[in-house]
Amino acid sequence: MPALLIVATLAVVGDAARVAVHNVQNTTSGGKGWGYLPSSGCAPPGALCGPNEWNKLPHSALCSDVGSQSPINIDSDNAGDPPDSLNVDLDFHKAALPNCGEPDDYVVKKGAATAMPAECEQNMMFEGKRYNLLQFHYHSPSEHTVDGKYFPLEVHHVHKAADGEVAVIAVLIQAGEPEDGDVRRAQFLADVMDIDGYDADDDDVSEDEEDEEKFRMAKMDPYSNFIPDIDDGEGKGFYYYKGSFTTPPCSTGVNWIIAKQVVTVPAGLLEHWRAGAAAVQTHWAKFGDIVGGENKPEFDDDSEMDWKEDQPCNNRPIQATGSRQVYDVN
Repeated sequence: MPALLIVATLAVVGDAARVAVHNVQNTTSGGKGWGYLPSSGCAPPGALCGPNEWNKLPHSALCSDVGSQSPINIDSDNAGDPPDSLNVDLDFHKAALPNCGEPDDYVVKKGAATAMPAECEQNMMFEGKRYNLLQFHYHSPSEHTVDGKYFPLEVHHVHKAADGEVAVIAVLIQAGEPEDGDVRRAQFLADVMDIDGYDADDDDVSEDEEDEEKFRMAKMDPYSNFIPDIDDGEGKGFYYYKGSFTTPPCSTGVNWIIAKQVVTVPAGLLEHWRAGAAAVQTHWAKFGDIVGGENKPEFDDDSEMDWKEDQPCNNRPIQATGSRQVYDVN
């Protein structure tokens, strides 16, 4: 795919920091037979199945399983305390940087790492089980909503345990002037977008389980550089529920951990990424075709973003919560 050159320097006034985005590469193929535009029949060769017909794809019947799918709306008023029988202790095992690479080279391209030293293992313990970080990717606008409100971006950090169970840490992004730790998070997001560009929005981690990819994630260290402090008493905690992949095959039994702390980054950073994606994506759908008209969503910070109707986006529609319980973990 051709490189898309974006040169932008965004001043973060409050902390005298600067966030740069440049040389963004497209690495999303979109050749999986599905897209985000609602479809009417997806059998012809080359036709993409939309979210309303993902269940017609091979091994994707679960996509139409009402009450088990993601994303959902998080109703904060009805999010209950987890029962004592549910172990939701979360503990990050961060990579032993800088042993895993030079501190100024923490963002590395795919294929750049070939072996993972023991000290570079990066994973988390959740419900008494170890989950390895495999990859992270972006959805814009957000897929999950909180009290009916969308956010400009949602980052999914996909983890997998030895028994195949999946856990995803979702971080919601809003536009504004970063302060304190969000200055570092904004810079990390810009650096990652610079290297990975418009990487796959696919939750299926089958292509991300090689040691070199896990080593790459460890060197990038989103635990330290991006994910808010949600695993200790000083953080704002997280919402937790059982859901699914938000892309085919819509596998169920996924542990969703949604950070309650929303990360703030410059609006220009998000706009440049979305504009770049618009130039190269083939399986995304126009914003207006998905959420236009009466269904146009309400954004938590809509005054900061320009949501053009023809702007491509990659968020699956909100799914029914059903009988599932959403827990508020402090």
